Amino acid sequence: MTTTDTDLTREESAYLYLAGFGKGAEVTVVTIGRSGETVLPGIVTTPQRDGEDGTGSAYLTVTGRNGHMARVTVSALLSGDCRIAGWDDAADGYWGSF
Repeated sequence: MTTTDTDLTREESAYLYLAGFGKGAEVTVVTIGRSGETVLPGIVTTPQRDGEDGTGSAYLTVTGRNGHMARVTVSALLSGDCRIAGWDDAADGYWGSF
């Protein structure tokens, strides 16, 4: 199965997108909360792990240069509460869409 398959659900597409960021990948994470956006440039320190509640709870962990950490889940990507992209893609405005 590839990300170009047309039979993928949004959840499967987000799962595969998240899986594409391996340990050591340089990424930018944007979380959206009540107080606005928080941007965390960092490195994937824990590659994608399957969560306990199925595909939607699959996650990876990013650690920023300042030591702050973010856990990015498939569910957060689908809800729009979080975005993740490689540094170059983020600079070009590409965040993936599901």
